Amino acid sequence: MTGIVGPRGLGKTFLLLQLLKEKLHNQEDVLYVQLDDVHFSTQSLFDFAKEFVLKGGKMLALDNLHKCPDGVSDLRKIAEELPDLRILFASSSAGDDDGAFYELSRIAALHYLPGLSFREFLEFRYDHAFPLIQMDELLEYNRMPGAEVLHRIRPLQYLDEYLTKGYYPQQIENPALYSQSVMNLVNQVLTDDFGVVHRIDYESVLKIRRLLATIATEGPFKPNIEKLADEIGTTRDSLLKFLKYLHKAGMIGWLTKGHEDVNYLNKPDRLLMNNSCLIAALSPDLPSRESLLETFLHNQLRLVHQVNLTTKGSYLMDLEYEFEMEWMEGGSNKGKSKSRAYVVSTDAESASGNVIPLWMFGFLH
Repeated sequence: MTGIVGPRGLGKTFLLLQLLKEKLHNQEDVLYVQLDDVHFSTQSLFDFAKEFVLKGGKMLALDNLHKCPDGVSDLRKIAEELPDLRILFASSSAGDDDGAFYELSRIAALHYLPGLSFREFLEFRYDHAFPLIQMDELLEYNRMPGAEVLHRIRPLQYLDEYLTKGYYPQQIENPALYSQSVMNLVNQVLTDDFGVVHRIDYESVLKIRRLLATIATEGPFKPNIEKLADEIGTTRDSLLKFLKYLHKAGMIGWLTKGHEDVNYLNKPDRLLMNNSCLIAALSPDLPSRESLLETFLHNQLRLVHQVNLTTKGSYLMDLEYEFEMEWMEGGSNKGKSKSRAYVVSTDAESASGNVIPLWMFGFLH
C-alpha cells in the first residue's frame, strides 16, 4: 500500500491519474475509484475490494480516502486478508484526526505532497529548472549557494509573483483567477472536508471562517486565546479545536517555543497562515509585505525541518540554528550574531557571512 496525503488543492487526484496513465495504462486489472461515490453508502470498501479481487483485479487506486468513514479500518482488513491486492490511495490531510495517519503508516508507505516551492514554481511556470540548494550550503560562511541560479536569472524578479500566485499549482496558468480559486479551495475545506471528517455544523464553519480571516489579516502573531475566542464567538476549547483542524488541513502554521513539538492541548506561541497565497486571497486589504515574507520563510523551512521559536521570537530550526528576519529583534545586527544564528535578508541576492537571502530558502525542496 502506498498513500499520497496532503492539503486540498495541491494535485493529489491529478497525480493519481497521472500515475495510472503513465505507469499502468491499458491494464484491465487496475481500477480508479472515488470513495465519496454513492456506491459506498451501501457497500464497504473491504467488500468492494474482495469482489474486485475475485473478478481478477490486481490494483485499486482510491481517491478521497478521508471521505470514507471506515476507510482506515477497511484498509487494515485488506492488508490482512487480501495481501496480493496493490493499493494506491490519496487522502486530504484534513482526515488525519485521532491518529488516522499513524494507523495508516503501519500498513502503508505515506508520502506527503506539499505545495510548490519557489524553485518548483520557477520550473512549473517559466521552465527555469534548477537543482536544490542544500541547507549546509546556506549555513557555511565560506560557500556560495545559489551561484547557478544567479548566473541565469534574477530570483527577486519572480518572488512577489510566487508569494501571491505560486503555492497552489492548479491555477498558475490563469493568474487572473488565482485568488478566487484559492478562496473556493478554502470554502471546500471548511464546508466539505470538515463536515465529513469532523461533523461540524454551518455555524461552526462561519466561526472558523472568521478565525481564518483574523489570522490572515493580523498574523503572524502571538495569540491571546481567550480574546480570540471571544472575537469569533466561541469558547476557548472550541477555538483550540478549530485551530487543530486548520493546522491538520494545511491552512495555518502553529509554532511553539523552545523544544516543544505541536501539542493541540496547549495554546500556540505564534499563529500564521500556512502559505503566503492564502494571505493574499483571504486578507480583505492589501497584506503587509512583512507578513508575506515571514510566512514564506516558515512555510519553506517547515517542509524539510523542525521549526520552533526562540524566547525572543525568531525561528529555531532543528533545535540548533536560529534565523531572524531583518525586522525581528536583533535582525538588523548583521555582523554580530552569535554562532549558529543567521539573519535572513529580504533584498539580498547573494549570501555573505551570516546573512542569507530569503529567496534561497525556496530552493530547499
